[in-house]
Amino acid sequence: MPTPQQVTSTTTDLVVWEVDNTGNVRQDGGIEFKANPSPEATPAGHMQLYSPDGSGLRIATPDGLSAPLTPGPAYAAVTGAGATVTGVTAKTLLASGMTIPSGGFAAGQLYRFCAWGTITTTAGAQTVTLETYLGGIAGTAIIQLGAATVNAGGAVTGAAWLYRTEIELLTATGTASWCDLALNFFPTSVTQQSATITNASAQQLVLAVTPSAAGVSMTCTGSYCQRVL
Repeated sequence: MPTPQQVTSTTTDLVVWEVDNTGNVRQDGGIEFKANPSPEATPAGHMQLYSPDGSGLRIATPDGLSAPLTPGPAYAAVTGAGATVTGVTAKTLLASGMTIPSGGFAAGQLYRFCAWGTITTTAGAQTVTLETYLGGIAGTAIIQLGAATVNAGGAVTGAAWLYRTEIELLTATGTASWCDLALNFFPTSVTQQSATITNASAQQLVLAVTPSAAGVSMTCTGSYCQRVL
């Protein structure tokens, strides 16, 4: 049977953690790991990691229980190629990123979504409008760029492009975002740099494109999406 152990800081003498084989150890100033059917009252200075079913975890504090904690794999980076969008002028999915689980957003989180590929046009001054959405292309707009001119001097064939956006959670339901767009692209505006989002359901980050002419062909050859913080 395991022996209860205690680990303390050599600089502050504060308990880092303490746990026994029953998962029912209390220590002032410590962090408790529990597998009880219900959490005990949590005194000041305590944080309990509480498992009502022996698998999922919640945090029990003097203010009550948190939502279920999502394990790391739910935030695993998503990589892969995207779509080829050609012959259309409607908003179309270009690349799909990660899906954030229900209740998974929290203040201080940072997400990064990058995509790249090639573009071909049939005339100078043709444009593409790139937008990042949360919840699919019918969801909440996180970043909306004005129409970006590919090359005002004439048509291009197989020109490289790169799109990168970072999304910071100011609150569990509020974002601030910024992005880069290259090469030879000149967006006319960034019409949305903050957004109010939902945290009540799973939400997927996606990149959409709206070409100005059916002659524009845009291919996403690769992308990645990850939670940075």
